[in-house]
Amino acid sequence: MAIQELDNLCMGCMSINKAGSVCPKCGFDNNAQQSSLVLPYRTILNKKFLIGKVLGKGGFGITYLAWDLVLQTAVAIKEYLPATLVTRDNNRPMVVAHSDENRLEFEYGLKQFLQKARTLAQFRHANVVRVREFFPANKTAYLVMDYYEGVSLQQFLQLKNQKLTEEEALKIMLPVMDGLAQVHQKGFLHRDIKPDNIYLVDKEHPVLLDFGAARSAISQKSMSLSVVLTPGFAPFEQYLSRSNFTPSTDIYSVAATIYYMVSGIKPNEATARLQNDPIIHLANLEPGLSQQFSNSIMKALAVYPENRPQSIKEFEQQLIEQPAYTQTFKKSVYKPGYINPPVTPEPKTVKLGLAPIEDPFPQEKKYETYFCPHCKTKNVLREGKFLADAKCIKCRKTPGEKVKEPFSLAILFKISLGIPMLLLVYHFITHDILNEPFIKNMMVPVAGSSDVPLKANVPRSGSAVSAKPVNTPLVQAQPASPQVPASRPTMEAFPRLERPNPEDGLPRFAPLFAIKACEGKALHEECVANTPRRKLAGICEEVRGEIACIPDVPH
Repeated sequence: MAIQELDNLCMGCMSINKAGSVCPKCGFDNNAQQSSLVLPYRTILNKKFLIGKVLGKGGFGITYLAWDLVLQTAVAIKEYLPATLVTRDNNRPMVVAHSDENRLEFEYGLKQFLQKARTLAQFRHANVVRVREFFPANKTAYLVMDYYEGVSLQQFLQLKNQKLTEEEALKIMLPVMDGLAQVHQKGFLHRDIKPDNIYLVDKEHPVLLDFGAARSAISQKSMSLSVVLTPGFAPFEQYLSRSNFTPSTDIYSVAATIYYMVSGIKPNEATARLQNDPIIHLANLEPGLSQQFSNSIMKALAVYPENRPQSIKEFEQQLIEQPAYTQTFKKSVYKPGYINPPVTPEPKTVKLGLAPIEDPFPQEKKYETYFCPHCKTKNVLREGKFLADAKCIKCRKTPGEKVKEPFSLAILFKISLGIPMLLLVYHFITHDILNEPFIKNMMVPVAGSSDVPLKANVPRSGSAVSAKPVNTPLVQAQPASPQVPASRPTMEAFPRLERPNPEDGLPRFAPLFAIKACEGKALHEECVANTPRRKLAGICEEVRGEIACIPDVPH
């Protein structure tokens, strides 16, 4: 196709249109206004894909019709764009996250989206859409798939305007189930099987579309994304934010699709079937269906996963296997509404002793959240990161970081209680303990103080004492003193040194034992002071107007 012809390319069917803005082939208006969330017409991706109209939108992305400029063919391109996490930048193809927390979830899902796309590109089945290539661009990722011309199963049922027979339903769904079994063997789930995602090429060849690569990667990590489902076709476990999904999840959706094809009624929503299940048995709605077929569909529509078939192969055998005998069932005219048909015993089959296979759907815990202890903000702990090294997106602090607490009312209350306690202790020491007689007797106040007078019964020297020269000995004639009792031991005095002026360096108080040792003696008469620790030989001298025994100082 020449470059000049690209300007006349219709964005609705990728055919040449020279008639005007409205294509005469498909009726698409190329001048129609677009949403700000989708890519503009004629945007070039990866230097080879020309973007056209939107084929479909979902909770995880947008699917476009595109033109391969190299192979000159139409393709379908799916853009990873979860609307709950990101949006389109102003007048730019780049995507931006709503918040830092959403950015972390988006980056994790983008990584898983590309990883799952590598595996989906390996599938080669005629009834499963083929992934041709994938590439990152515009801060997101894109899947390039084959484009099929035809109608969806939902459009086919509306155009036919009548219910399908059992044979017609199996002709469409058995090939789809065969391709789905191959997908399950690789460890993937579709999780959104419904008539809109089954495409009929030439109204005969069914193809399963819209594989939820992003859905299987993110929904177990984000509560906001896990609720994207189709009521009536989604089982109960898909309504839970944390659940263990198995192939029985897709089996429920397949059975709900067949129920809708043969009865024209969509099954009741799974959340309404937990108590007093209102769903009508397929045998009551369509008595012309085989009993084996009806019972197999109702068993696959069980509310709890453990009651359904656990593999596609098991479900296929229950659908097409003919029972050993058939039992007619007639609807009661007296009990309208929900009526359980009689239970037909299943034929006995030989169970093979097969070795257990590994679970293709392991539950991996690579993506966790935590609340910041400082600002109570919810954060996402990315894969390979440790909680001790993670920083909060709001306060930028690690969980173990110590933060200085502000001056609070609690601290002020503690201080207000502590100050009165300290004052009470100080008052107790100064007014109660220090006024005890024992403490007062240990110290004698200075003579001449206003509160305690001088002792009057202390003997003083009656004769005048002449001034002593500096180097003269201290031994002089002293008046006769009373006889010392015999019990008092006599100790030889140490040689005495010249003592300084009594007014310089003398203690302010004299101990009580030192004063008692000099009672009844004259000045400079030898005495023995019985201290609390030991006996000291000393000399009686005047200390601040009191006669006290001053221990002698050796040479």
